[in-house]
Amino acid sequence: MVALTKFIDTVWEKSGHTLKITPVSMAEAGYKGPEIADLIKSGSLQIATTTGGYYVNEPVLGITELFLQFSAKQVSVALDAARPLFQQVWDKYNALLLSNGTHPNGLWSKTPVTTIDDFKGKKFRATGATVIAAWTSAGGASVTIPTADVYMSLQTGIIDAAVHGVQTGVIARYYEVAKFAIVDPIINAASIHFIVNKKALSDLPQATQDVVIAAGKEFQKTELDLVLPSQKDIDFLKSQGVTTNVLSGAALDAIRNQMAVPAWNKWAADKGVQAAIDTINKALGSK
Repeated sequence: MVALTKFIDTVWEKSGHTLKITPVSMAEAGYKGPEIADLIKSGSLQIATTTGGYYVNEPVLGITELFLQFSAKQVSVALDAARPLFQQVWDKYNALLLSNGTHPNGLWSKTPVTTIDDFKGKKFRATGATVIAAWTSAGGASVTIPTADVYMSLQTGIIDAAVHGVQTGVIARYYEVAKFAIVDPIINAASIHFIVNKKALSDLPQATQDVVIAAGKEFQKTELDLVLPSQKDIDFLKSQGVTTNVLSGAALDAIRNQMAVPAWNKWAADKGVQAAIDTINKALGSK
């Protein structure tokens, strides 16, 4: 809400107090999520944030959500490369993409996970097709449990590990029951899209349109600053006895090449988005 509040306040101030945006949660509006795109297309909604995972018929919106796809330092590169591809999708819904952000996930584990062998036999809670496919290919087992039950499931051994954001884990106190965390590279991420109906935007004075677009770019930067793991987060976890790890070098290469890339390729082939993923990988300098 911090980034959204800043966006709303910026638009209100820089439009000379002529454009007031009132946020309404999906629960308040009675929306489930997947209908957001069609509501924007029809103009029933003028502006909205949504997640790419809602739209199973638009797999391009999931091309920045893959297992071990990029590091924290590479997030902006991946998002910038994906933006034109995302906009092509949103054009079909008469929407302009103001911001394409991400909510990155790390790994919380009861035991170290630093090599391919460490995935074998582990029960894990995760979302994302490529994460589940990659981990199970290495001999792990996916367990479906609600987010609210992750702490107890880690505590009681129902699961050995969970894929969740670093901040999410801190708030939920996972560090009390999972003493090993991978904070980088990003395990996977949920893509967050901030979109506006093109007609609603074009009906505004040009100066106000410019304000909205500029505030959207700032929204993305503010959101990334908030959700990416910070040194403060890492220092706190260490103070709680958590071993934080950054996968790199030969260990990361082995996991990516033997687990991640095959899962990416299968997903891409199934969804017909290999060219889009190649665009992201080229920008990242990976194969």
